[in-house]
Amino acid sequence: CVTAYVRFGDFSGAGKQHRFQEPINDGLRLFKAAWQLLQPSLFQSSGALSAPVRLVGISASQLVTGSHSPSLFKKDRNVVSTLRALDTLQARYGNRAWTRASLLTTSVLERTSGFRYDHEL
Repeated sequence: CVTAYVRFGDFSGAGKQHRFQEPINDGLRLFKAAWQLLQPSLFQSSGALSAPVRLVGISASQLVTGSHSPSLFKKDRNVVSTLRALDTLQARYGNRAWTRASLLTTSVLERTSGFRYDHEL
């Protein structure tokens, strides 16, 4: 289950959640599902932001351990194999060992509010 929440500058907010039919282990699928949940709240029909955004939150819940049954399709098996290899690489060399090509031009701003970090830098 993925939950997405947006809080606007006036402290109003909106949130939605989506439950997947089967377990997933792909962060990109989680992101795409969360983005689909956020878009109606964030954007007007013209494509402009509906209001200044103060906070965006995404969480995953109803997590399960263990592996899921292998897919009948080769492409799905290749994705699972690739994700497993990337998890191994990240466990050995750290969170910044690899990045998706689509994120190469994205800059992530660090928190400057003085609160402690809730994520690893």
